[in-house]
Amino acid sequence: MRIEADAWHAAPLAMTNPNDRIDVWRVCLDSGRQFQREWCGIPAPDEAARASRFHFEDDRGRYIIGRAALRIILGLYLDLTPVKIHFRYEKNGKPEIDTPQDSRGLRFNVSHSGGLALIAVSSSGAIGVDIEKIHAKPDCLDIARRWLPGGSYLGGGGGAPRSPGIRTGHTHSILDS
Repeated sequence: MRIEADAWHAAPLAMTNPNDRIDVWRVCLDSGRQFQREWCGIPAPDEAARASRFHFEDDRGRYIIGRAALRIILGLYLDLTPVKIHFRYEKNGKPEIDTPQDSRGLRFNVSHSGGLALIAVSSSGAIGVDIEKIHAKPDCLDIARRWLPGGSYLGGGGGAPRSPGIRTGHTHSILDS
């Protein structure tokens, strides 16, 4: 199922426990820069320390905005201020809300790529969300035709590339609601 970008809805004014649904929040990390100063005190000290280790300023800013947005969103569900939310970490490093604060069994997952993040929230059990920025790729066959001699890039019929380094394919972007 493919849903176009205009299918996103504005956030509701009152949050209810998502025990019968999965809420997916879209966070524009680059447009959040206007809040970066205001939100830089929201992430916990360990999150701020991690942000300081990013080499590029853009990545630092996106991480801070993403963590602040996560805490703000979870705070809406838990009726807590964002700085009061405490996480514990699974063995694989995935954060969970610390049990004393999570009487609703809230689960969340975060994925980010480039200037966009998705945050999925539910009380129905473990969930996952994934996003990947699609980069424009050059036409590999056009490059091969231009630079490799006399069709040597073609296999024995059907035009399949002989070299494992030259491949073509399709990228599909799917967003299920």
